[in-house]
Amino acid sequence: MKAKTESILRSRRDFKSILVTSLALFAMFFGAGNLIFPTMIGVNSGSAFYSAIFGFLCTGVALPAMAIVASATSREGITSSSRRMGTRFGFLYTLIVFLSTGVLYAIPRVATVSYEMSVKQFFPHRFDRISLAVYTVVFFALVALVCINAQKLTDRIGAILTPALLILITVVVVVGIFTLSPVSHAPAEEFASNALASGILQGYFTMDAIAAFVFGGVIISSLQNSGFGQGRRLFGATVLTGIFAALILAVVYLGLAALGARVTDTNISNGAAALSTMSHVLFGRAGMAIFGGIVFLACLTTAAGLVSASSQYFCRLFPSVAMPTMVMIHVFIAAALSNLGLELILQVVAPINVFVYPITIIFTLVCLLDIVVPGHMKWTYRAGAWTAAAFAIVDSVRSVAGYENFADSIWNLLPLGKAGLGWIVPALVLALVGFTIDYFQGRISTSAPSMVRGEIPDNAK
Repeated sequence: MKAKTESILRSRRDFKSILVTSLALFAMFFGAGNLIFPTMIGVNSGSAFYSAIFGFLCTGVALPAMAIVASATSREGITSSSRRMGTRFGFLYTLIVFLSTGVLYAIPRVATVSYEMSVKQFFPHRFDRISLAVYTVVFFALVALVCINAQKLTDRIGAILTPALLILITVVVVVGIFTLSPVSHAPAEEFASNALASGILQGYFTMDAIAAFVFGGVIISSLQNSGFGQGRRLFGATVLTGIFAALILAVVYLGLAALGARVTDTNISNGAAALSTMSHVLFGRAGMAIFGGIVFLACLTTAAGLVSASSQYFCRLFPSVAMPTMVMIHVFIAAALSNLGLELILQVVAPINVFVYPITIIFTLVCLLDIVVPGHMKWTYRAGAWTAAAFAIVDSVRSVAGYENFADSIWNLLPLGKAGLGWIVPALVLALVGFTIDYFQGRISTSAPSMVRGEIPDNAK
């Protein structure tokens, strides 16, 4: 392992490049929702704190890290590797992912959330529409400034914005932990019966496994521009970047959860209110400015990562459009949607996210298996992903208002169905069936190369 690491990191410059890229990846992951979920685990888990936070780290940190490793198995990230699930299926999947996590929802949503949580409190209510409009213009102008030169994106985020974000978070967390004592209370209802499972679901709801594939292409391009080339060295650098980013995420999540465990008012309904209250308790009026700065930087870096990733994807679909032009198209559309309201879009996009996440998880697991198993898989990818998609369609319908009880009689009979994860066992079973088919059709053989020894061509899938 040491020899492999040394072959990846040939100079101090290589280490610096990976560190800056890791900081950038952390900041892309770390949006407003990532502030809220671990904080509320601290508020609500009570005596079940350790079980709950461990579950959260499994799906909120380990799963995105595994998705980054999976994305590294292809030079172009998910846009290329998704073809292993089938050319048409893979294209449709990536298109849905980039639209739902991009300009149609996630990007404008990040802007409106940051406005609501950071600056809205400083303006009179009657000026809400005007202040939102001004804020989104400034916000997306900064996003465009960060993204307009794709080669400098990770440097601007990782070397400038992320350190500022981490400093503000560290100040609040460290002062809070050393100033206040944890509050001892019984777990809230959702953590009382099975805190581990509840923590796992909370991490699942961050949707960062999808984000990992979205950001994967940006990270791979950045590392290539930093001189890591292709093949095993690029794969190793991407893996290290994902591991470092995951470690930073884990430390920050633990700090935020520990801070939430010191909130005395257990009736607080969301993590934003909990963090805002703690900031005010610790620093008075200055604390509100610190909290606003954390939210603003967290949302700005996430928006920049999403705009860059989505712009790169659509530039591949429309090669005649230059990257700076595509970035401006994205920020104009996102700014308009931010001011028109996202309620209707949310009703459409929420079921879509429910649909794509199971596919993403199964695809990630099969990619990781493909790294160590010699040969080329075909039906393992397709059987697992297609089965996950079939069950996810049902689950996405169940997420639409008025259809919550759709297929409940069948869904609740499935293993983990009552936890909302009824697709897992069928998808894994069919992936195993696909693996068996691949084995007997000769695709899996000890004499064939694996992704450990060299990248598998995506068209071999």
